[in-house]
Amino acid sequence: MKAKLIEIVDENPTVKTLIFEIDQEISYGPGQFIMFVFPQGEKTIRRAYSISSWKKQPTNQVSITLNHVPDGEFSTILFNSKINEEFEINGPHGKFKLNNSDKPAIFIAAGTGITPLMSMIESLEHKEREMTLIYSVKTENDIIFKEKINRLSKNRLRFIPTLTQENIEGWKNGRIDQELISESISHPVEVYICGMPEFVKSVKEHLISFKMDEKDIHTEQW
Repeated sequence: MKAKLIEIVDENPTVKTLIFEIDQEISYGPGQFIMFVFPQGEKTIRRAYSISSWKKQPTNQVSITLNHVPDGEFSTILFNSKINEEFEINGPHGKFKLNNSDKPAIFIAAGTGITPLMSMIESLEHKEREMTLIYSVKTENDIIFKEKINRLSKNRLRFIPTLTQENIEGWKNGRIDQELISESISHPVEVYICGMPEFVKSVKEHLISFKMDEKDIHTEQW
């Protein structure tokens, strides 16, 4: 499939959302990803990026949200891409998807780990399912999707930010730990976690020690 870049949103100084129009309609589950295909001479390099928004299905638009990695060749290509540039993609792919359940949904993310979770959150915006986002970032300026979160938290979303390198009155400080989880979660719930491997492992261990059933814990890491 061909994907043409039609809009760029600067989420913060190092993170952008790229919105693509693709040459056919697809149907994806909230939480899934698409694969970008980069020809490199005789080789082909593939890179996966989570779909970071939700559209009525089927759709011919997808969004990805990426952090600029200075030594990341392909993330740099995407980060510096211009309107109307075209890329080869395929998908959707991935088993990390939002389940159809009546249990409250708890979303736990660090940094860009929020990207697949935002697709899940937006898919629930007009449904009755309770949802909470626990989001760990260094500073308030590092929050991705700030406008969306502000809008959603005025209505359906309970938002619990925690800052690791800044103090703001009324906000949580430090990393997501057992105390924060016990304050924020009550049984029964389903939990969706995304972030770096160490973060995902730590949060999952806290949840298991909180007597959560592992079948209700869903994870994605990179």
